[in-house]
Amino acid sequence: MYDLYSDKTSLALIQAFAVAKKPVAAVCHGPAVLVNATTPSGTALLKGAEVTAFSNTEEDQVQLSSIMPFMLEDELKRVGATFVKAEQPWAEKVVVSQVAELGGAVITGQNPASATGVGKAILTALGL
Repeated sequence: MYDLYSDKTSLALIQAFAVAKKPVAAVCHGPAVLVNATTPSGTALLKGAEVTAFSNTEEDQVQLSSIMPFMLEDELKRVGATFVKAEQPWAEKVVVSQVAELGGAVITGQNPASATGVGKAILTALGL
């Protein structure tokens, strides 16, 4: 939330994975690293993708909203993603969608309860 979302090396790796149609995945606050990622044409990597991440509700519940550089749910929507979340805060939610223009898998999990599901979705995307 504070550094990797704007780190040039991190963004280059994410973009290289997306171009190669390798799965791109993140869980909890991790999808922040995808906010500034783009396709080779400059389109937001998440434009049109359905994604999830730590929700505004969960951030408010842990009383950390005021110290976050941005609200992740809001930023994901801003770059053109469709944000979805579990019916109840802290419940597992895993979403598998597609990277804009490139078609590779983008896998996101809402919170720590989603980590195992994200791992399983990565294995599935890899054909394992």
